Amino acid sequence: MEILQYQQAIEGKKTIIQYNEEKCLLKRLREYADEHLRYITNPEVPRGNNGAERGAKEAKRKIRVSGGFRSDSGADNYARSTSIIGTMRKNNMNVFQGIKDILNGKILDFNFQPG
Repeated sequence: MEILQYQQAIEGKKTIIQYNEEKCLLKRLREYADEHLRYITNPEVPRGNNGAERGAKEAKRKIRVSGGFRSDSGADNYARSTSIIGTMRKNNMNVFQGIKDILNGKILDFNFQPG
C-alpha cells in the first residue's frame, strides 16, 4: 500500500529528491522504531543527540578559529583531550585534579557500566 502511494506521489514529477529523502526517513523510522523511542521507556536515555552535537561543535569551532590542525597527530591529541575533559565534566569530576592525576600516571576510573 505505501509503495503504491509513493508511486502515485512521484508520478509526473520532474524532481523527486524530497520524496526520496522522505522515503528514506520513513524507512529508517520503521526499521529503528524501538531505538528512536527508547527514551520513553528508559529515563536514562537522552531525548536527543545534543551532547554529541556539542562535542562536534567544539572541534569545528577550533578548526574555524585556527584554520585547522597542523598534523593528524595534533588533531588526534585535541580530540582525545577534549573527550577526557568532557567525560570528567559529565561525571562531576574536578577537571584540574583529573588532568594532574593523568600527568602523574594515575589511571582514572569513570565507573563505566555498559548496557
